[in-house]
Amino acid sequence: MGCGSTLPFSEVELGGCPWLLYPVVLLPARSHARMTDRFLSFWFADTDARIYAAFRVAFAVVALLNLVDFIPYRYAFFADTGLVDLRAAHTPGHYGIPHFSLFNVFTSETHVDVIYAISAVAMVLLGAGVFTRAAAFWVWIWHLTITYRSPVATAGWDDVLRVYSFLILISPLGARWPWRMKKLTRAKLDPAPVYGLQLMWLQLMVIYLHSALFKLPSEDWVNGEVLTYYLMSTNARFPSASVAQFAPLLKVMTWCVLAGEILIPFLLLFRKTRLWGALLGISFHLGIFILSRNLGLFCLTMWILYIPLLNPRAVEWIEQRWGRLHRR
Repeated sequence: MGCGSTLPFSEVELGGCPWLLYPVVLLPARSHARMTDRFLSFWFADTDARIYAAFRVAFAVVALLNLVDFIPYRYAFFADTGLVDLRAAHTPGHYGIPHFSLFNVFTSETHVDVIYAISAVAMVLLGAGVFTRAAAFWVWIWHLTITYRSPVATAGWDDVLRVYSFLILISPLGARWPWRMKKLTRAKLDPAPVYGLQLMWLQLMVIYLHSALFKLPSEDWVNGEVLTYYLMSTNARFPSASVAQFAPLLKVMTWCVLAGEILIPFLLLFRKTRLWGALLGISFHLGIFILSRNLGLFCLTMWILYIPLLNPRAVEWIEQRWGRLHRR
C-alpha cells in the first residue's frame, strides 16, 4: 500500500513508505553534510594571503627585537660558562622526554655567537619572504632553544613567540611583500586556506583565558591590591609610594584588568563582537606599555597577535586607504 509520496524513490526501494524514512535517513544525512561543509569552511575556506604575509613580517620584526634584547646576556644565560648549569637544562620534561635546545649540545661562547647569527639571519629572511619555510623552521628551533636552555631567562612573551613560531611554520606564509598593495591585488594573488589564521585566533583566546585562570587563585588579584604594589615597584615606569593614596581607585582598576582578561576571549569568540574584543585587548596592552618600563616587547608581541583577526574586507579597506595616501 502506497503512502502518497512524491519523493524520487520507489516504494519498493524504501519499504513502501519513503516519508517514514525521511527523519531516519535523509534528515541525518543532510545534517551531516551541512556539518561537514561548515567544518571544511571553518578550516579551509579561502582568505586573503596578505594577512598571513603581514603577520609573518610583524612576527619576524618582534622576534628579531627579542633576540637583540638577549644579546648582552647571551653568555650568562646560554653558554656553559654562564649562570644556568647544563645539568638543570638536561633535566627531562613531561613524560621523561628531555627538552630540546641547541645550546644543550653547542655549549661554548663561540657556539652561542654562531647560533645567534644564524637565527638573526633566519628572522630577516622570514620577514623578507626569502627561503621562507626554511627560515620559519629555524626561527621555531631558535625559540625552542632559548626557552629550554634557560627557562629562568625567559618571560611570558618568549612562550608566546615560541607557540606562534610553530603556527607560522605550519601555516601558509603569504606573499613576499605584503605592503606592495598594487602588486598584491586579489586578482594577482592566489588566496590561501584560512586554517592557520583560525589556529592563531584560537590560541589568542587561550592566552587570555590561561592568564585569567592563573590570576584568579591569587589573593592579591582578588583583593585588588596588585596595581598598587606594581606601581610602587621598580617595574613601573614612574614608581612612587604616593600611589598608595589612590588605593581604592587602583583596586577597582585591578578588578577591571581581571574582568577584561576574562571578557576578551569571549568577545573574540563571536564575529559580531570580535572588533570590540580586539579594541579592548589592544587598549589593555597600551595601558601596560604606558605604566611599565620593561614590558615593551610583551606589548609589541601581543599587539601583533591581532593581525590574524583581520578579514579580507579589512585588507581591502587598508589597501584603499594606502592607495589614497600614495596619490596625495
